[in-house]
Amino acid sequence: MATRTDITDGWYVGDDQVLAIPVVDAAGASFPLTGMSLEFVLRVYRSNGDGALAFSKTTEITLGDTGPGTDDVALIPVAAADTADLSENVVYEYVLRRVDDGSVVTLKWGTAHLKAGADRAAITSI
Repeated sequence: MATRTDITDGWYVGDDQVLAIPVVDAAGASFPLTGMSLEFVLRVYRSNGDGALAFSKTTEITLGDTGPGTDDVALIPVAAADTADLSENVVYEYVLRRVDDGSVVTLKWGTAHLKAGADRAAITSI
């Protein structure tokens, strides 16, 4: 059931943002997430690092839709502090899992490439 999608654009080190991760079944149809307990985990990619945990989210995850009432998009709030110490030169891997009913089921996974964020402290005027 798990599908792979790499995050390659629109995610910046040190920015407040919301990752919107749509979930589909093996046939590509929307997969409703209503009533599920979800977990998002970001780690250093094991092929070029030690797999160290960068951060994880559980209770903060909310749901969105690709269509009316589908609840097939996991919305993961990422605070600036979650990525402030991460590097744009490192490949990360993520997993979105269902973690209820006494089991763990991977729904979505892939690599994540963060881009360099603006150094706000250095900006004094525009």
